[in-house]
Amino acid sequence: MVCLVICILIKKKIMHTQESMLVVLFCIPLFGTLMICAYEYYERKNKFGKDEISVEKLKIEDIKYQSIITKDNSNADIAVPLEEAMLVNDTKTQRRLMMDVLQYKPQEYVHVLQRARLSEDSELSHYATTTMMQIQSDYELRIHDLEALMDNHPNDKKLMKEYRKVLNEYMKSGLLSGSVQKVYQVKLRDILKRLMEENPEKMRYTLEYIECCLEEQEYDGLEEIINAAKERWPEEELVYQRIVDYYWRRAEGDKIREVLREIQDKNIYLSHEGRKWFDFWNDREM
Repeated sequence: MVCLVICILIKKKIMHTQESMLVVLFCIPLFGTLMICAYEYYERKNKFGKDEISVEKLKIEDIKYQSIITKDNSNADIAVPLEEAMLVNDTKTQRRLMMDVLQYKPQEYVHVLQRARLSEDSELSHYATTTMMQIQSDYELRIHDLEALMDNHPNDKKLMKEYRKVLNEYMKSGLLSGSVQKVYQVKLRDILKRLMEENPEKMRYTLEYIECCLEEQEYDGLEEIINAAKERWPEEELVYQRIVDYYWRRAEGDKIREVLREIQDKNIYLSHEGRKWFDFWNDREM
């Protein structure tokens, strides 16, 4: 009877003893019962008798630093305020937080690495600098490999889409500046143009190409592409936003007012964000 009760408690996870111990319980009832009770006593005493940990032993999952949402696979989602971690007035804790978090997706925290690189802590600064160099090297290697594959398979749309994706990530990473950034901007613009021409039904590529040209201040032939986009997607607020961006960069305030009136006259549906965008431009003096 005692063995049965212990078995139920273990199955329901009320007792901490592992289920593998049930073999001992049933094979040697008296000795097994005593051993399990002793083990349970030790486990409970050990669990509830621990002292509070100090600041130096805080882990990144502690509520003070918010939680890291992890899964059993390598693509773990992370939600950690690294900016706060950098402000912790404790070098050891700061290092641990940086090391633990950045081992997952450091490319998403380049802005924090840039701050850490300027730290007075030489070890933290060295780690941040080394990590940034590694991230940049990884991006450039991926881009180089994709370019080699595209040379051999110039019409492979899957490769072109992957190339665009990696270039986009690299451009938005914060690792590029000056003339190097312009080189990759041209690469991105060229692949977006190809994708736009080969997938005319995909609004995404057209809008990204327009945005890329606006960033580079390359306006030749752009108005024609913009007008074609408006004709193809006359109800899309994102198209009108790109049109306003274009006229703003060209300092054509009258054209912007015309676009805003057109949105009102055609009763174009605007999302919450689109409405805020519209109100911003509509209230602006031009």
